[in-house]
Amino acid sequence: MISNGQYTLRKASHYLGAMEGPPNKSGDPIVNECQAPWGWPDGGQPWCAMYVAFCVAQSQADAKYRSAAKTIMSPSTAVMVSKARAKGWYGPFSKNTKPGDLFIIDGLHVGFINWLNKDGTFQTIEGNASNGVRSLTRAWADGWQVISIPGVGAPGPQATVDGFGFDDTRVKVYGGWPTPAARDQQLRKFAAAHPDYWTQAIRIQANSRYAFRAGPKGTYDRWTFGPWLHGTGKQTRDKQMEEWKKKHEGVTARPWKKTYKES
Repeated sequence: MISNGQYTLRKASHYLGAMEGPPNKSGDPIVNECQAPWGWPDGGQPWCAMYVAFCVAQSQADAKYRSAAKTIMSPSTAVMVSKARAKGWYGPFSKNTKPGDLFIIDGLHVGFINWLNKDGTFQTIEGNASNGVRSLTRAWADGWQVISIPGVGAPGPQATVDGFGFDDTRVKVYGGWPTPAARDQQLRKFAAAHPDYWTQAIRIQANSRYAFRAGPKGTYDRWTFGPWLHGTGKQTRDKQMEEWKKKHEGVTARPWKKTYKES
């Protein structure tokens, strides 16, 4: 079964690309929404910790896990650290750290660990990172600590879909290949196995490895999972889609293609 940590990551990944308005207020959905339960329905507060709390509470993780998580949640990272330390849930990165655990620095920032790399870095999903919800690569050497809520669990076999990659939402991102050729080979296998899906080669961030995204008909224009991760990216996506439509009048299926982020 999918782990509780994986369920929270699945929820958190829904909001990748959301950007705040000035300052700490909604420019996109989620910014105000995650602040509302704490008494700030109109936003205006630093929201990284509230984003974490919102994603866990709204996830499909089991009730026991969500209830345990709630006991340490706070708009303040310092309070989160204090509560987690008192429960024995706080400490340095270790062999027991798992996707879905939280990375945190007391009084500074908190987010989700999405993946652990072998070189001392880790991939994240985090809110209020450069004014948005982003996936970044961070290093443990920068002082990040871990909050591991009991029951987070190890990613199970259902965390992959048909052997092609991580299962996040209806629109899925499959990645981790070191070269475009390796990615394209896997993309072709996926396309052959899913003839009704569109596929598209992408790079999610400048230093990410090669990936592709795919989804069922009607989901291609979900810009938050494209290479268009930020506010101006939506405009770029819309422009590219209009150009594509002009060249392919009457065609509904969109083939995968390299994007302006590809290199």
